[in-house]
Amino acid sequence: MATGTQPSPDDGTAPAEPRSELGPIRTALIDLVVEKGYEEVTIEMVVRRAGVARSTFDLAFPDLESCVGWAHEQIAGEFDPTVLAAFHEHSHWRDSIRAAAYATARFIEEHPDEIRFGVTEMFLAGPMAQVVRERHVERMVDLIDAARAELDDPDSMDRSVAEGVMGAIYNKITAQLHRQSAPLAAADVVPDMMYIAVGPYFGQGAAREELRRGPEDRQAYEQGEL
Repeated sequence: MATGTQPSPDDGTAPAEPRSELGPIRTALIDLVVEKGYEEVTIEMVVRRAGVARSTFDLAFPDLESCVGWAHEQIAGEFDPTVLAAFHEHSHWRDSIRAAAYATARFIEEHPDEIRFGVTEMFLAGPMAQVVRERHVERMVDLIDAARAELDDPDSMDRSVAEGVMGAIYNKITAQLHRQSAPLAAADVVPDMMYIAVGPYFGQGAAREELRRGPEDRQAYEQGEL
């Protein structure tokens, strides 16, 4: 299964400058996009906030959209390994996807600006950025689609079920981010996410079990056990 990678030279997002030179650009870009919205941000604003020369930006990126795509790949390169490691710690899908969900919650709570940047602003950043975003979403769909392997007849469903589940979860997270300015308490909504994910594969009884176990799991999460 693919994990987060750096942009490749053929997708138009690969920086020519060393990563150490681009850290301030990434920070400035994310901060400005979260503060003002993508459509209000310019390259001049980014380099001014980053404290770097315009030539540093131009050597790395042909335009702002490419920089946004690169920044998203950077975030995915931090997010994906953490979530995948949590998923692969377990042998049964429900345990795996639950662990991945709580790993996701922890990342959201520890990186609120990166999440707002990636979830709510990437839609405005143009077609190249959308390709980057969709590539990351597909990696998460892979985790959901793994549920089919535990069905009596895995061929009774196809990948479109996982895509629908991922869409519902993505929309719920996006709505939560739009509704509140404070960092999202993502762990609080994991039981709802699990209800959405489990139901199509294992039925409403199993889905309701995820809601019932929510308080106990939340306590374990707070104690660092999930």
